[in-house]
Amino acid sequence: MKTSKLRENLLPILQIAVSLAVIVLSVLGLAGTIENVSEITTPILGVLLLLQACSNWKRRKGIAIFLICASAFVIICSVVVLIAM
Repeated sequence: MKTSKLRENLLPILQIAVSLAVIVLSVLGLAGTIENVSEITTPILGVLLLLQACSNWKRRKGIAIFLICASAFVIICSVVVLIAM
């Protein structure tokens, strides 16, 4: 019981942290500080989708399954792009 409560409290914090990382990296990319930001942010967005799937699992399983599939697609595409380069 205690671990599920901890997980419910930890998931929104992780989602905010990952979202802030994507925002900061995108701003740095727009400023020209970092090149090829999309190669970095795309897998991070896949992780964010997985975190959202975990938080939606109890209430909305259909949406959570869709988010897991979308996350897998995003991560696989980013890995294929990195390998092709």
